[in-house]
Amino acid sequence: MLMTAPQKVRVNAIAPCVTLTDRVNGLLAGNEGVRKVAEAHLLGLGQPMDMAQAALYLASDESRIVTGHILPVDSGIVTA
Repeated sequence: MLMTAPQKVRVNAIAPCVTLTDRVNGLLAGNEGVRKVAEAHLLGLGQPMDMAQAALYLASDESRIVTGHILPVDSGIVTA
């Protein structure tokens, strides 16, 4: 990252949780164990838009002083 500092290049990432897609909804419908794990998330499972919003934030000027960060987008499951 220090090599790209003069060009003001920032490197960040998101660490998404399981995201509610059609495939995940199919897994939840047919598996009690998977459904219970999904329910353990504080705010429920993420939607695709949640992941997109996190990525947009990191790409925006609003995060201009954030660099070298991995942003968990996981409804708090990492801290549970």
